[in-house]
Amino acid sequence: MNKECSHTKYKSQKHKRIFQDEVFPYKAKTCADCGSILWNDELQKQFNMWLIDLHKNKRHLFQVQYQLSDNAIGCIEKLNERFLGIDQSLLIRALVMVNLEVVEDHEEILEIIEESIASGDYLTLIDGDKHAKKLQFKPSGMLDILAYADMLKIRPGKIVEESLYRIVLLSIRTDPVMKEFWENTILKSLEIILKAA
Repeated sequence: MNKECSHTKYKSQKHKRIFQDEVFPYKAKTCADCGSILWNDELQKQFNMWLIDLHKNKRHLFQVQYQLSDNAIGCIEKLNERFLGIDQSLLIRALVMVNLEVVEDHEEILEIIEESIASGDYLTLIDGDKHAKKLQFKPSGMLDILAYADMLKIRPGKIVEESLYRIVLLSIRTDPVMKEFWENTILKSLEIILKAA
């Protein structure tokens, strides 16, 4: 879905976009030479409205099942004490989205996290009984999770689990670079999201 291509011949064609096996049918200009579909702002608005309607009527499509260890749950509960009157599920959603939007874009931090996954802290974090949980995301958050899951060829629940383990690991490590990134970037991002919620 491109906004433009270098060719000049277009034809109007029917297309469909799939979200969780639900079909969004639409008509769009399609390049006669390369087949590029010209996705524009109007189509994006229509798709967004369709997603909002789905969210109202088929909420199960925006729910992710995942598992988390006792130790990770304990760390999240401790972190939740820091935020006045915030529901834990909201904090967990915020942690997942901050991991996907902020941490995953920061190469230096990602390298340190990858190195830390072999550490005792990470092994302790993932250890213990696992508890099955469900989490409901808004349409834009769910699109991000599904995009990562598709790219990595893993289930959406695994994206949530890995995001939580990685960001919680970031919060408990004493490495000075990780600690500074946690304090100055992650916590500030979380505070902004949670104040607005």
